[in-house]
Amino acid sequence: MPLTRTEAIILGSLRLGEANRLVTFLTPDRGRLAGMAYNARRPNRRFGGALELFTHCELVLAERRPHHHLDIRQSSIIHGFPLIRRDLSLIEAASRLVMLCRAFLPEAAPHPAAFELLVDGLAALERGRSAWLTLRLFEVALLRDVGYQPRLDRCVRCQHDRREGTFGPVFFSPLAGGLLCGRCVAAGGRGHDAAVRPEPFSVSPAAVAFLQQAVRLGLEKGERLRLPPALCDEVESLLRHYIRLLLDRQPFSRRLEATPLGHLPSVRQAAAGADHPPAGASLARE
Repeated sequence: MPLTRTEAIILGSLRLGEANRLVTFLTPDRGRLAGMAYNARRPNRRFGGALELFTHCELVLAERRPHHHLDIRQSSIIHGFPLIRRDLSLIEAASRLVMLCRAFLPEAAPHPAAFELLVDGLAALERGRSAWLTLRLFEVALLRDVGYQPRLDRCVRCQHDRREGTFGPVFFSPLAGGLLCGRCVAAGGRGHDAAVRPEPFSVSPAAVAFLQQAVRLGLEKGERLRLPPALCDEVESLLRHYIRLLLDRQPFSRRLEATPLGHLPSVRQAAAGADHPPAGASLARE
């Protein structure tokens, strides 16, 4: 069996039997993969903490033919993000980053941009950037990289430019994948389940401008963005409804729909760039 070496971010693991773990991980060259780590839970295990959730590591893989099963032979930590593991609220935020990657990235499809985006997102959380802002920038960047960036500059139906004074009220349509002008909304009607909200809903020009800046600046440069507190809920709601409709997987999308930041400071503090207070307690997870 040929051995290959690759960088990886651990996305999750499942206990199998008394000692084995089925590990899901994201690689830059081969995308999302799963491999078996035998005897990973023995007292004298050779993997140490390199297979823990969120860990940026280097894996040595062996491919079993003819079924192409992967065995994880060795692992070494590149960066374990220890500061994230000490704070429950940061664990919740990092979990959403991981869940989004698992939901949007197909298995065994190379996506180096998404891999770098996840590394940068975890690093931003660890160095104290606003978790709310990091999540929104990550969501926008991931949607762009996987080909689902919403259209924010013009009406997706009539192609009317939003900057023109005759655009009228601004609406966002998850089904259409972008903005709609008031005339197209009036002509198209509504009538969908309000709990899922695939129908167009009103959105403020300030929220659209924030999303446009988030797309332009990306995750690294976007930390300079500031959003008025009153608009934070609007931006978050827009992205969550759009992502939920894209996934179209009810059990998983409900987990993403649930607010993962219950232990974070208020949205007003987060959007204003307030420092994140230490939780003062550590949480150990396998």
